[in-house]
Amino acid sequence: EIEEMGCDGGTIPKRSEQVKEKREPERTDPVERARVKSTLCSLSSEPLVAPIVYDDLGNLFNKEAIISALVDKIVPIEYCHIRGLKDLHPVQFTANPQFKEDDNQSFPFQCPISGLVFNGQHKFVIIKACGCALSQRAFNEIKSDECLQCRTKIDVNDSNNTMPLPPTEEELVTLTKLMEERKQKLAAEKSSKKRKAKDKDQQQNTQPKKKLKSEQESKPLSSNSSRSTHGLKRKRTEEKNTSNLLNNIP
Repeated sequence: EIEEMGCDGGTIPKRSEQVKEKREPERTDPVERARVKSTLCSLSSEPLVAPIVYDDLGNLFNKEAIISALVDKIVPIEYCHIRGLKDLHPVQFTANPQFKEDDNQSFPFQCPISGLVFNGQHKFVIIKACGCALSQRAFNEIKSDECLQCRTKIDVNDSNNTMPLPPTEEELVTLTKLMEERKQKLAAEKSSKKRKAKDKDQQQNTQPKKKLKSEQESKPLSSNSSRSTHGLKRKRTEEKNTSNLLNNIP
């Protein structure tokens, strides 16, 4: 048998050994993904502990972790839409009295109305008006214009009055669109305020001069000025009369 040799003196590898097989993209179990998004901080991957905040895309964070990242300017690129506290909102979870830290099947939060555990398997919502977290089932079944937990008024005509937890891929597309629209609206309002402030400053810079000129033109003579004018006229009249008298003396 003739051994195939390469130019470096080694054995020529077969084509099947040279071509790397294309790996399939890693697939995340949707159930596991929902569990992680519902129980761990999206930034630090530590268990969620109050105080907790959420962003416009439904990501949950331990408040201390995300604030530290903002201060140190080390917020990951996937959360670049978070630029300050104005992009974060507080959420109020109800503690699960049966939670055990040493039990992997135990979860710290539950719905205060239905008792369903917040573990990623049951859909939850955050009421944006107050930040209370309830199960989707309780929110849908008990129709009310106020929060079932704290009685804060809810705008029932607003279709975006809640934040889904955790959001599905379809919901995430909608949330991203709403976030972009909100930021564009805020930018337009900020630009409008700056323009109005600039116009107001320009008006204030030109108004005093016109006012001063107008005051000078319309300002009446003071009493002292009036008396001085009358006294000068009387003095001139007396001098004229004296001159006439001297001229008439023979």
